[in-house]
Amino acid sequence: MSEQYDWAYDALLPGGLYDVAANETWLENRAKEGFHAFRAMGSRIYFAKGESAEIRYRLQPMLKEKETLEQDRVELYRSLGWEYVDAVGGVFHLWRCENPAAPELDTDPVVQADGYRYLKKRMLRSAAIEGMILLAILLLSVTAGTVLRNVLRDSLPLESLLWLTAVVCFTLLEAVNVRTMLRFLKHLKGGEEIHRPRPYRRRQWLQRAVVFCWAGFIILQAVGLFWPAGNRDMIGWSDMANDRTPKAGTIYLDLEHMAEQGQEMRFEVALRKFHELAPSVTQVRMRASEGGIGVTADTTHYVLLSGRFSETLVNDIRYAYRNWEPFEEIPVSGLDRFLLSTDNGPQVAIAVKGVEVLEIVYGGDTDLRTQGAYFAALLG
Repeated sequence: MSEQYDWAYDALLPGGLYDVAANETWLENRAKEGFHAFRAMGSRIYFAKGESAEIRYRLQPMLKEKETLEQDRVELYRSLGWEYVDAVGGVFHLWRCENPAAPELDTDPVVQADGYRYLKKRMLRSAAIEGMILLAILLLSVTAGTVLRNVLRDSLPLESLLWLTAVVCFTLLEAVNVRTMLRFLKHLKGGEEIHRPRPYRRRQWLQRAVVFCWAGFIILQAVGLFWPAGNRDMIGWSDMANDRTPKAGTIYLDLEHMAEQGQEMRFEVALRKFHELAPSVTQVRMRASEGGIGVTADTTHYVLLSGRFSETLVNDIRYAYRNWEPFEEIPVSGLDRFLLSTDNGPQVAIAVKGVEVLEIVYGGDTDLRTQGAYFAALLG
């Protein structure tokens, strides 16, 4: 049948694969607008432009996987006024009829319900597999150890929001589809005929939200691979002024304050970004050197959307550097919390005040234990 038409546009079934009445209503509405279905690829329907017409569309479930349609059945339905369109989603045969006096293909709801046995099994199996995949992704995210810190540093703005929105909308859409099909079969088995027309707009917008969010997330993933500013620790925008120092207002541990006078000071990194969970994240990496001996300070300043994220971020930082322990918590006036690593190696300090968190990695001789008031002033 596809040879008879020129493709005009294509779209996904608004009711997924399982809301039969909604999809049939949608196809009939498209025909009234002058767009006629002539081919299907998966759950995507291809339309040709024509005259507005009152056309009935009916979806009949396949009785088994990759069911072949018998020619005798096609001829019988044609004699009744129905024309075959295409197989839809590997689970339905799609028929169309332009004769309003032609009889319906299915007249006994109970018998019709019996034809949905294969489709019901496939639907429940697909829902279970998709549910397990989503659960596995969520569990991996929760148990990753440094989820919030990694997200704030490594993801582009809106990337996490798009991913979360897509997951929520997809889960909701799948739940609605399963519920709709089970209720549909229940009504058929009870002898109720399919009610048409059936609304589909809300589910169509939910479906579009899933597609839009997944597409946006994938695009941002690709953009992140070629992002011009960033390093192995964080992706962002350059925060360097013309004189190769961080722009005014950027908070960082200044090595000149650490009594490293007489050494050459230079800034290796100054980055800034925003995130849906943190309006501002900045990273500054500074080095002082003399005679081949270097002192380093790497400061990341987080301004979080809510103070509730502070505890999670503190634990993430502890896990990232010392696998939770050892860290000593030191009382400091003006700070909610001040934690300092106690083992050998570069000193790692965490300063918290309200929605602000400072993550400092310092390689030098000054004991950061004495710098609590300085960090409180930075966050003041």
